[in-house]
Amino acid sequence: GTSRNLENIDKIKTIDTVSISKIRVVQLKDGRKKMSAPPVVLNPNSFAHRGLLFIQSGTMGRYESRDLWNKNDIVDVYDTESSKYWGSFYVQRRGSKKMSQLLVTDQYLFVLAGKQITSYRIAQTLARNFKHGESRKPDQSRHNKQ
Repeated sequence: GTSRNLENIDKIKTIDTVSISKIRVVQLKDGRKKMSAPPVVLNPNSFAHRGLLFIQSGTMGRYESRDLWNKNDIVDVYDTESSKYWGSFYVQRRGSKKMSQLLVTDQYLFVLAGKQITSYRIAQTLARNFKHGESRKPDQSRHNKQ
């Protein structure tokens, strides 16, 4: 669903197994506290398109091989209507740069990594899950209030 006032109207549970943030804090000699290591970024990028939510995974999955993890970015896909996990796919890195942004259209996935944009054709098995139809018009009642 949508909300003009950014109210929380739905939650989707991801397949990431991290439920508690692992932040380590150290106390400095002057008494101040600071993080001893940068926090783990679980989902660095996401993009919603036609009822699907694409989330770049920031942590290696339980069944992922280290070699695949080091050479690819992983995108998990969820159906926003049913809140269910659809599946995951690998986006092979071109060089050493990780994905910094993604954009999805009806036909393509665009990935920005470093200064390079790469386009990938969306597979039919994924495109079949795009929701089509007319967009909902916002409720006009708040505009009519005096």
